[in-house]
Amino acid sequence: MNMDSVNKWLTLAANFGVLAGIVFLGIELQQNSLSTQAQTRTELTVIAHEMIQFNLTLGYFEAENKANEGLLLTPYEESLLTLKAVSQLRTGENVFYQHRVGTFDDDEFGGYENYYRGYLSNPFNRKIWKAFTFLGLIIPTS
Repeated sequence: MNMDSVNKWLTLAANFGVLAGIVFLGIELQQNSLSTQAQTRTELTVIAHEMIQFNLTLGYFEAENKANEGLLLTPYEESLLTLKAVSQLRTGENVFYQHRVGTFDDDEFGGYENYYRGYLSNPFNRKIWKAFTFLGLIIPTS
């Protein structure tokens, strides 16, 4: 076996090594993407549980009912509803971002989109959304 033949075999082996590395990298990227999606869903679940806990705050339901009926709110009640609305809007902003970067597909995002359309149909929530959008604190979405 001469030097030229050995060189050809080594080049072939190196090419296979590069090809195997590329395949391995592709598999790793796919696993990383799935891991990121799972982590995002877990974080949104935690946020949902925190929202449920917030709803159990003393006086929250009464404040929400008063706002829905158009009654005058105390400063405390208005603060409760504002904090809840801002939290919800930040979560919606995160969901929108996750959809934009491809973590959520269109079907999955559609459920969130429908929820937030309903959420923003509430006059108090819409008022908070408009105020924070105007201030640049919430990303405006259509």
